[in-house]
Amino acid sequence: MTEDDAGGADIDEIDTHQPDPALVRSLPITSGLWGAPTPVFVPSKSSPLEDDTEGEIPPAALWAMKYRRHFHFGSRIDTVFRAALGDVSDPVYVLDDGAKHHMVGRQVGVDQEGLSYFLIGRITVGVFEHFADDDVDIAGIFSEASDLCLCSVYEATEGPSNVLLVESYRGIDQVPGDYLPSNPLIQFSDDLPGDE
Repeated sequence: MTEDDAGGADIDEIDTHQPDPALVRSLPITSGLWGAPTPVFVPSKSSPLEDDTEGEIPPAALWAMKYRRHFHFGSRIDTVFRAALGDVSDPVYVLDDGAKHHMVGRQVGVDQEGLSYFLIGRITVGVFEHFADDDVDIAGIFSEASDLCLCSVYEATEGPSNVLLVESYRGIDQVPGDYLPSNPLIQFSDDLPGDE
């Protein structure tokens, strides 16, 4: 469009017209329009993880894996898949992430504030099937994973729970060895991983 087509007006000019204040007061308008801040909603409790609370995955691990999975909370799936692999004292949890992938998670540690820390990754169904064999050492499952990260989970008994991404890793070589299976839980101090 040329300047002549726009009636001689500068087409990049921003309209700064403000509505008549008397008109605005008379309209039943909620906040959030014309620069008014929208009130912050503070939930009294967390949304439910699932309709069923039974399963092999504890709630904090389930929150972390659902937070990171590509197939998100509101989506529908035909089957829900959950599993725990490895030793009962040091399990790696598995959660469905669509038809071709699963999320894997392992509790890495806790801190004095009550946060739980989980190493989370994404694997293919084929990788899961390989490591689901009881004869295969589960310690290598994260070396086959993508989207590796460390998440902290605040699990509230009253009020909302929360998940926080602490650190992301481009590959297994960036993941601290203490976070991998077969290592004891870490008691994190005030210095979170990555705060150096």
